[in-house]
Amino acid sequence: PGSLSTLIGYITGPKAEQPVGIRVVEPPPGTRQYQRGSMYGVVDLAGDHPDRDVIADHLLTVMQRTYYTAKGSQSQVMIEAVGRSQQALHEFNLRHPDSGMRAGVLCSALLNGRLMVVTSGSAFALMRVSDKVQMFPSELRTENEPSSNPDEPVEIFRQQLGRDDVLFVGGGSWLSSVPIKSL
Repeated sequence: PGSLSTLIGYITGPKAEQPVGIRVVEPPPGTRQYQRGSMYGVVDLAGDHPDRDVIADHLLTVMQRTYYTAKGSQSQVMIEAVGRSQQALHEFNLRHPDSGMRAGVLCSALLNGRLMVVTSGSAFALMRVSDKVQMFPSELRTENEPSSNPDEPVEIFRQQLGRDDVLFVGGGSWLSSVPIKSL
């Protein structure tokens, strides 16, 4: 089969504002990053801090930098990217002990038609592959459960994708707004 093309869509509020905590990187052919494929990241922050948007953006930058510079297999690099994002949040919480920020972190990548997803905390993915819908991880955590432990285990999902397959990635906060069945 030929190479896959992606169509990115964001679900936003009534003003079509740019969603916070989402990063899409689809490097152009011929670049060093292209060898690693496309990266789709989610950081879903819970906790009370006035700079949540800036913190989420920083965690996504840590994820992206790690994904495109770390050495190792695809799964090793993705686990490291999620781990470093969680570590950066842990370090933030040490500097701001009253903020108590927690994060669901998801790093997904598409390389040669193969999707890999690594999650930690409340972030999750839904995939429609052929006529089947799969959720990853299969046991969802709610956004209120603590997840700022930098040593928290991550989970890995792998799937070969076809032309009409669909991927939804989001954080646990979605589940307080929309039932999982509707998504």
